[in-house]
Amino acid sequence: EISALKEEREKEITEKNSECEALRVSVEESEKEIEAREKEISEKNSECEILRASVEEREKEIAALKEEREKEITEKNSECEALRVSVEESEKEIEAREKEISE
Repeated sequence: EISALKEEREKEITEKNSECEALRVSVEESEKEIEAREKEISEKNSECEILRASVEEREKEIAALKEEREKEITEKNSECEALRVSVEESEKEIEAREKEISE
């Protein structure tokens, strides 16, 4: 009877050891999978950072181009206003000369 109990106990220990080994292997596989996913996430984060920096640079370029364009528009508007005033003055001079001539 004692030997049967010992045998049963040894069998239980062997089964538990097998279960423990299976769990250890499962944990190792899970850890490897986690490491692989962490590496993948890190790579994606690096790609995102590169893209973010690229977008920021492009936004700066666009802002500079927009500012330059606004400056050009302001300058052209000033030129147009100066020409309009010049044309009005010329028209007034012409009218005054025509009036002088007709008198």
